[in-house]
Amino acid sequence: IKRCNLFISPESGPMHLAAALKTPVVGIYGMKSDDPRRYAPFDCDNEIVRLDEIPCRSWCVKESCRRCYCYEAIPDAMLVKASASLISRIIEKREKKKLPDGRIIMVIAQEGWELV
Repeated sequence: IKRCNLFISPESGPMHLAAALKTPVVGIYGMKSDDPRRYAPFDCDNEIVRLDEIPCRSWCVKESCRRCYCYEAIPDAMLVKASASLISRIIEKREKKKLPDGRIIMVIAQEGWELV
């Protein structure tokens, strides 16, 4: 995770591990119980992806949800836009600080998601 240029993940333990390692994070907050004001990646470059209207029931939580429709409702274009925005900021920082280019991007997928 430390070697990644960008870590894309639902709000989860691995996402917070990436943040702790100062790896830039695109955090996906699909469920109503995923509150980025409370559980945002701390002390790292990040971009938050969250729908304005979340299709879940108010009581839905990850531990009891069988299908995660709320994550499936997030358009791919939102993830691409958030990732592109964060990558642009990372490139600008690297150019200012003359940091070396990295080469790895890791994706952690919610069960049931298809990676393309």
